[in-house]
Amino acid sequence: MKGIVDRIEKDVVVIEIEKEIFNFNIDLFPENIKEGDLVEYEEDKFIILEDETKKREKEIRDLFHSLIEKDD
Repeated sequence: MKGIVDRIEKDVVVIEIEKEIFNFNIDLFPENIKEGDLVEYEEDKFIILEDETKKREKEIRDLFHSLIEKDD
């Protein structure tokens, strides 16, 4: 099961999985979890999919820059 971290609220990590929102206890995640991370549930815990997260961040950044350039 893969998802995107939507937000972190105290001891709860809110994740979007297939356009649905779920809450999970923060203890299931690595300490360095942050909003926007792509995660996968594996062996009773979530792991950060670092390569996929970086790729997604780049795609979003590139899209943002292309929108700004159109306004010039």
